[in-house]
Amino acid sequence: MAEISLMGVTAIICQKDNSIWKNIDDSLCRLEILKSEKDSKFRLVAISTDNRCIFNKWVRTNSNISKCSDLFLEIKQVSSQSSTTDFIGVNFAYKEEVEKFYNCFSKCIETLQNQRELYIQQQKLGIANGADQLSRHSISISSSISFDGGLNLLANSGGIPPPSISTGTFSDLPLPPPPTNYYDNHTGLPIDLNSLPPPPPVVVITPSSSSPPKANTKVNTHHSVGFRLPPPAATTTTALTTAAANLNLGSSQTPINGSPPVEGSLTSSSSGSTAGNALQDLFAPPKPGVSITTTTIRVSANNTESTIMKTSSGRKSIRARSSTAADQQKKTIGKKDGLAISLQNVEGLQNIAENLEDETLNLLDLVNEKVVNPSLTNNNVFMQSIQKLYEHLQILFILSAESAKTHHGAKIVQQITSLLARGPSQNEYFSGISPTYQWYNLDEVNSSVAGIHNLQYVKKNLIPTIAHLSTAVRVLGLQASLEVDWMSRNKSSEPEKIVVQLAALSRELINAMVRLMAATTSYCSVCNSINTLKAESPSNINRIRSPSTADLVNIWDELKQLKTPLPTIPKDGSILKVTLNQLLLLLTSETNYDSKFMKTFITTYQSFASPGLLFSKLIERFNVPDWYSKDRQKILTIQQRVIVVLKYWIENQSSDFDQDVIDQIYYFIDHTLATSSDGYGGLAKQLRELLDLMIQDREVKFELLFQMPGRISFQEDSILSPIELFSEWSPQFIAQQLTLIDFSIFKEIEPRELLNQNFNKPKFKYRSPNVMRLINRSTQFSFWVAMTILMDGKKEKRLKNFEKFCDVAKHLYKMNNFNTLMSLIAGLNLTPVHRLKKTKKKLSSSATSMLDDCEKLFSSKKSFKNYRDHLASVTLPCIPYLGFNLTDLTFIEEGNPDNVSTDSSVPLINFKKRELIFQAWTDINHFQQTPYQFQVQEPLNTFLLHFPVLEEKELYDLSCALEPK
Repeated sequence: MAEISLMGVTAIICQKDNSIWKNIDDSLCRLEILKSEKDSKFRLVAISTDNRCIFNKWVRTNSNISKCSDLFLEIKQVSSQSSTTDFIGVNFAYKEEVEKFYNCFSKCIETLQNQRELYIQQQKLGIANGADQLSRHSISISSSISFDGGLNLLANSGGIPPPSISTGTFSDLPLPPPPTNYYDNHTGLPIDLNSLPPPPPVVVITPSSSSPPKANTKVNTHHSVGFRLPPPAATTTTALTTAAANLNLGSSQTPINGSPPVEGSLTSSSSGSTAGNALQDLFAPPKPGVSITTTTIRVSANNTESTIMKTSSGRKSIRARSSTAADQQKKTIGKKDGLAISLQNVEGLQNIAENLEDETLNLLDLVNEKVVNPSLTNNNVFMQSIQKLYEHLQILFILSAESAKTHHGAKIVQQITSLLARGPSQNEYFSGISPTYQWYNLDEVNSSVAGIHNLQYVKKNLIPTIAHLSTAVRVLGLQASLEVDWMSRNKSSEPEKIVVQLAALSRELINAMVRLMAATTSYCSVCNSINTLKAESPSNINRIRSPSTADLVNIWDELKQLKTPLPTIPKDGSILKVTLNQLLLLLTSETNYDSKFMKTFITTYQSFASPGLLFSKLIERFNVPDWYSKDRQKILTIQQRVIVVLKYWIENQSSDFDQDVIDQIYYFIDHTLATSSDGYGGLAKQLRELLDLMIQDREVKFELLFQMPGRISFQEDSILSPIELFSEWSPQFIAQQLTLIDFSIFKEIEPRELLNQNFNKPKFKYRSPNVMRLINRSTQFSFWVAMTILMDGKKEKRLKNFEKFCDVAKHLYKMNNFNTLMSLIAGLNLTPVHRLKKTKKKLSSSATSMLDDCEKLFSSKKSFKNYRDHLASVTLPCIPYLGFNLTDLTFIEEGNPDNVSTDSSVPLINFKKRELIFQAWTDINHFQQTPYQFQVQEPLNTFLLHFPVLEEKELYDLSCALEPK
């Protein structure tokens, strides 16, 4: 049966089984679209490198081809006899072949559909079958693209115009015959497919005018094997191909990683064909019998190429690597008996690595745009970006999942493969609900937050939350990207562990994206609610007095009506029971000044008053009525006390102020202080400068929040895998970087986050963002410790990791980082790790001694006396275990009432409780003042910003697989 090869590509063929793509054969193959010369039937034939036919199917009129990613096409066709649908996946080795194959296959489908309509019309008109008019050019398989030009004749046979594409189907064709031998057009000899190397992966085609070869170049003229190219263009041009330095490659291919052209090999054709011609209609009729002589000019290039990835927004990537041309041919996932994944997959993995990084940055750009403009409602661009990430990850596991079959965590790979096969959904990403409970979930915000003040509070806390979640997506995307790049270098001794690690990374990345979109959706909803409330009842920013109500009267009115002497600040530790107005009178007393009382009040006032209410009360106190006193000095003293309190408040609690309060303060400065005849002009200038500086610092902090981690530079021989880096870096460096990261969160905790047990109440956790962030990170770190140990199938490596964590714990102990130390010990004590009796029996005496020391330190006997005594004696810097401080605060909150009931209808504030809370805050703030002086070590610091984790049930399954019950 004479057949013509219309198209040949290098690829791996997959089939979908229960929504999961599986390789038909793991080896690289040559996929050909063949056309019968007689009856214009088309079929797909895949021949492996060892001449096995691994795929052989007809192309049908109901076939459909679609693009899943830059390197992956899906072909779907239905059998009319069995009514089953075949899903065929083509995973390409070279990006430039994708579009050509897509166009060629689409043209085949169109031709079959046209032929069917044409046949029906010809039968009606009694015209002979136009298929006999097909051209019969025999074209051989080659490493280049071959063409046949007879197919478009179908549309014009019998003088009938080409019909529109039909959705009808032919009856099922019989099983295609097995492929016959292929012959060279010039020599007539059979072609051995093993002798046809796949196209080289390193060349980019760019058209330019013809130019003489450069100096110091070697010219080779050789005769091509049976190439049939389209007719030359009217203007003779030269096909420029960039290749790796000193590589003897003559084929023109585009690197899938999209690297810019570098000086390399230059290939020109004596026929004048250009790269642009290769993109012409594959069905355009060529001149038969044309043989092409190509001239290859090779230019020696000694320079290496430094590649810095950029996103569509132009932002530089963290990843910057120095690469040479030879590195582009390095294989992946090596095994002693050969390759687990072919050279084609090296290209695919490198392409996926870069696309993962680019697409995560693109998604973060979209999120930033949404934060700046919350009114944007089009989510299609988000879904497109998320869909691309899913596709890249899906193809990643098509290429690598088989390598993890023997790993005890293979089930995790199966789970992520199924998750990716389902794809993302609008409801999942834009409902405002993350997979687990989070305070920023939209349903939590809607059910627990009411009133414009609380909404503004949520908005203020959502901004840093979105920034930190963006960093998590960035870091996880980078880890996955570099893990894939590392896998493509064939340097890992345990590639199956890398694949399982990638599965955990991919799932955590997806969860991080869902959490990020939940926070972003909630932010937009909160902003819209605030705008709606402002439109319904616009606030008067010039308001300087609070309304007088039955339960909240003006300060001076209450003082006028007071029948008993004003309470004084107790010195004997007794309980101070007062109203809010009375607290303000004591705070700005003209006779007594107590700095500790002022600090306690400003630190804890948000447990009973809002910032806006407090400022209104200060303004009331500043405006002394005439009936109170005629003594000008007494009035000035009161006013100066108000200014002192306001100055201390701005300097120490700058985050308390939303825009409404800031506007009111500016109005007070400009219309009261600056215009006063009592000489407050200098104080007004100081307050304005303080306020300007506060706003400036806030803007800088906002910009830093959304700044992604700095760029990481590494050499080609550098270790990129996060899991491998843990083995390479010293325990001291790991402890240092963990300490720097945790201290950066710890120092951001504010006193208002510790009030009213907000960190313990689901509906009020939005008021404790940094506390919740540190708690979540500690939990995540504990599970990562367990996962790192359980990921190794060999006892020796598990033991090595276990002991390394003990060494890290030793350094954390010396650094006084008790919060991270406690999290590490908690990870080692998780049931999946604790039950590894055989592994723990082999621990060294130093590791066992370290664990015993930690157990004694954190012993709960006598209310953690050992830890408290040790903490009192440490020298700064230090990160205390936050859990103990939160426990103390819980006891204070639950053991002391907020208000004290009296005979009057207005409950009195229990200020003694606020003094106890202030003391607990002072204990924490003491450790926030002295930072660590360690230097940031990259890329370790970035990799430790966020961890891929497994659920406890999954960890337990891994543990049981390692040491069965």
